[in-house]
Amino acid sequence: MPDRRSGLRLVTSFRADAAVPAVVLASLIVLVAAYRQVIGRYTILLLMFTVFTGFHTVLFPQYFAWVIPFIVLAAGEHTHPRSRAAPGVTS
Repeated sequence: MPDRRSGLRLVTSFRADAAVPAVVLASLIVLVAAYRQVIGRYTILLLMFTVFTGFHTVLFPQYFAWVIPFIVLAAGEHTHPRSRAAPGVTS
C-alpha cells in the first residue's frame, strides 16, 4: 500500500520550489525600479511586502494589519524623477 503522506509532501515541496523563481523575479523588478528611482521608498516597502505575502504558503490574519501603515505611507509619498545631469554639474 503506497504512503499517501509522502506524495503530499512531494506536491507541497514542488509548489515551494516552483515559487522561488517567481519571488526572485518579482523582487528583482521591484529593486530595479527602486534603483532607478521610479518608485518611492514606501512604495518599495509596500510592493516587497506584497511579494512576500503573495508567495508565502501560509496567510496569517495579522498580515492585513501590518500592511495598513505601508498603504498610508505609500499613498502620501511624492516621487521626484532623478535628474539626468552629469554628476558634479550645477545648474
